Amino acid sequence: MPVWDLIASRELRSGVVFTGGTDGLHSITEAYPSSDGKELVTFEHRGADGDFRVTPVVRNRQTGADVTTFPPVSGNESALLGNGTHLGTCTAGELTVLDFATGTPQRRVPLPRCTLGVDQTGEHVVSLGEPTAVHWRTGRILHWPELDGDRWDGPGSVITTAPDGTGRVVRLKNESVLTATAATGPAPAQWTESTQLHARSPDGRRWITFAPSQDGNTAGGELVLSDEHGAPLARAPLTPGTTELVFTGSGDRVVAIVGATLRAWRTEGLVPEPGLPLPLPAGRVEADATASRAPHLITAPNGHVLAGEFGMVSTWDMDAARQTGPPLLIDDPGHPTQPIPSGPAIAVRPEHPDQILVRTRDAVALWDLRSGTRVQHFPVESADLSPALPVVSPDGSLVAVADQDSAAVLIDLRSGSIQPRVTGNFTKLVALSEQYLFAEGDGGGRGIEMWDWRTRRQIGSIPLITSAEPRLVDGELVVREPGRRQAIPLDPNAWFRELCRISDREFTEQEAELLPRGASRDRPCS
Repeated sequence: MPVWDLIASRELRSGVVFTGGTDGLHSITEAYPSSDGKELVTFEHRGADGDFRVTPVVRNRQTGADVTTFPPVSGNESALLGNGTHLGTCTAGELTVLDFATGTPQRRVPLPRCTLGVDQTGEHVVSLGEPTAVHWRTGRILHWPELDGDRWDGPGSVITTAPDGTGRVVRLKNESVLTATAATGPAPAQWTESTQLHARSPDGRRWITFAPSQDGNTAGGELVLSDEHGAPLARAPLTPGTTELVFTGSGDRVVAIVGATLRAWRTEGLVPEPGLPLPLPAGRVEADATASRAPHLITAPNGHVLAGEFGMVSTWDMDAARQTGPPLLIDDPGHPTQPIPSGPAIAVRPEHPDQILVRTRDAVALWDLRSGTRVQHFPVESADLSPALPVVSPDGSLVAVADQDSAAVLIDLRSGSIQPRVTGNFTKLVALSEQYLFAEGDGGGRGIEMWDWRTRRQIGSIPLITSAEPRLVDGELVVREPGRRQAIPLDPNAWFRELCRISDREFTEQEAELLPRGASRDRPCS
């Protein structure tokens, strides 16, 4: 089988010859390069008894010569671990971990079933169909509550270890996040469900999450304050209608929009404070607040909270429990006689603390908070009546929004000009730099695509956990839930350089924490 460099369109070597047995070669299932010039290749083949087997071989990458060949194992009883540095095999209820560097078994651990998978972190071997996993580096066995019909391998399951030695299991299912404690003894009794609605404190050490009621007959749910590892610190009941959560700039309060009211809780103990009514346009009453609205809530650089709702933007000092000035009434020039149905979507312009970007269904506008006036206006129609937030470059010079065709429109605020569209099929824009656009694509399988917006070419991608919601939180792109997050540095240029640097070797532990599924195989830097 010849090996080609697809970027350079040249053959690297004449072929890879499978010498592991006389039975027929079916496919090469995995190939992992290492930093010492070797690669692990796993050959899947069918034995004389008709069952599939996997034979792992360590080869010299340049010559193709075998360095180490391991005995074949049953194809459904093996799992690659540690980015291809180890192999887990299971026979007769016993897991054996092989170290490819030495070719020797590292440890043996009992498992209830010999059908193996690996969780999203790559650190745990799971026994499919059983709520049991082994941390393969330490041999620690974890158990958690059963969840009907669920497998425990792949991107939908994440298993982590807290500082106190206990484990936690996260299962993303039906747009909700299910969490449970994993124990070395009997499994705890139940799962806890939360939504994707969450926010992180300014110091990065606490999270606030809205968890819906576990009783299907009870509306509402509760706020849960957690530490950085996901351990609950405080809880508070919450009525239905919550759509946004933020911390104030000081981190002393958590703020939410509930119906037509701005609610606040002291972070310490989640002690509730009196609600503050949001301003309403003339002719609107509080009863107009419905679940179909899409208000927006953000924290400004000065620590104040900005609320976009009922077609207005209001500014609040929540530590003093007061509105700081008259609200901005956001008009929509495309529909001058119709009120904005919800929001608007708002974003602070970096390096310009008194300016915000406002997204309505027909336009993007730059507003000055001090004067209460619109500075710039750009007609860009949206496919949604309640369009998503605009994304802004770190220096505040560029803004990107999705148009009615799900393409990205970039606006240069310095020159006041609209740039040529980036015509990917985007479901959500997530970050922007002077050169690169990051967006969630809809090209089959969820992932964040990286585009050079000047040349309008896609140059890389990174996969996401199934159903995870990517969002920007304090300079990090978060695509996992609180306490189990996968964080990527927001500086896209640094991220791009890192993707280039690690594209030709296995990951270090720190890199694997950032990119557990690896960089795109497109190798954009070649």
